Amino acid sequence: MSTVALLQMTSSTDIAVNLETVSEAFRQLAEQHPEVDLVLLPENWASYGNRDITRESRQSLEQQRMIMAHVSALARRYRRWLIAGTIPFKYNVKQKPWACCPVFDGGGRLVAEYRKIHLFDAIISDRHNRYQESATYCHGSTLTVVSTPVGRVGLSVCYDLRFPEQYQRLRAMGAEVLVAPAAFTRPTGMAHWELLNRARAVENACYMLAPAQVGTHDDGRQTWGHSMIVEPWGAVQACLADETGWLVGQIDLARVHAMRQTMPNQEHRIQTRQRSQ
Repeated sequence: MSTVALLQMTSSTDIAVNLETVSEAFRQLAEQHPEVDLVLLPENWASYGNRDITRESRQSLEQQRMIMAHVSALARRYRRWLIAGTIPFKYNVKQKPWACCPVFDGGGRLVAEYRKIHLFDAIISDRHNRYQESATYCHGSTLTVVSTPVGRVGLSVCYDLRFPEQYQRLRAMGAEVLVAPAAFTRPTGMAHWELLNRARAVENACYMLAPAQVGTHDDGRQTWGHSMIVEPWGAVQACLADETGWLVGQIDLARVHAMRQTMPNQEHRIQTRQRSQ
């Protein structure tokens, strides 16, 4: 058995405020739950709605590296493995950033990263109406599974949840736990968030860990929250609603392996051919 902690927060455009919020949350977690093995942050936790950090400027590069250094220091200080949501990251001024999901070990070392593959370009019935993530970010192209104290973890982000083939490939790569830090809109979250997380868990016989943004943000956007831990049978093991704070739960890999033995659906896949008449 191992223990995970998912942070649900309402990030602002002020990077310094968000960094302080996460630092204080870590301090409280260390006091209240010293048993935690893995910590997870939501999507875009450090700079939600901040446009400067994705611009073509030297300052944006400095901000991105500062955020990475901050979370590395938190992982090292509290000796916790950390999946740090997403952070805009690029190598030079002229390129668009990736939405990068970095993984740090308990010594603060960057041991893996995933760059969000599926970018959210959609028309949604809220006050923002149109979302075009691809105007700001580059698509990633590589899947990542990393060995952690809680098992083999397959990385994904938010909109990836709508693409089940990505998770099937992560399962084939050895994933036992799937993660999806997110910032679901309120309309899509209300309709689909729990459904998607439970489906990805049960069809792959994996735990699903989904830390989320929640509430009304500086630009007026509303995110759904409801950070959750879903067990391999598809039941929601633990969930927050619209409050901020930590969601703490346990991972039992024996349940993963037991389900895969009793229902080995990955072995039952049939290659099909297409025919149109």
